[in-house]
Amino acid sequence: MEWLNYHHLLYFWMVAREGGVSKAAEKLRISQPTVSAQVKRLERALGERLLERQGRTVTLTEAGRVVYRYADEIFALGRELRETLRGRPSAGAAQLTVGVADTGAGLRGESGSGEAVGDVRAHQGLRSVSIPIGHQGHETVVLLEVTRAGFASWR
Repeated sequence: MEWLNYHHLLYFWMVAREGGVSKAAEKLRISQPTVSAQVKRLERALGERLLERQGRTVTLTEAGRVVYRYADEIFALGRELRETLRGRPSAGAAQLTVGVADTGAGLRGESGSGEAVGDVRAHQGLRSVSIPIGHQGHETVVLLEVTRAGFASWR
């Protein structure tokens, strides 16, 4: 099984975020040659060029943009994991499934287990449901736009 070196991925991600090896090296508190070498190792491991060097700045290749998006998600999940373990949920920590059914007397929001979690009220053509999510009483409001054909959108 091939393994991805996450330190190499971190160095690449920082170069892409900072726009150059110098700025990334400064943020990482390591030398520029070390950052460059680690990014080259990642490129070799993936078999793709990830960066186009233009003087002191870099731009992402098509493969680089793909790798950057994955790296961004990977490191966001790492931050989320640390925050969750420290008891501080991050903005994206909760995964929520909402089902809304027309009961005739109104709409009722339900959790994935079928438990009623909030009443849905009509307001200026939108139907909204307030559903507690996260830890320690944090809440969010999910807005559902309902048409005759069903849900047009939700946010």
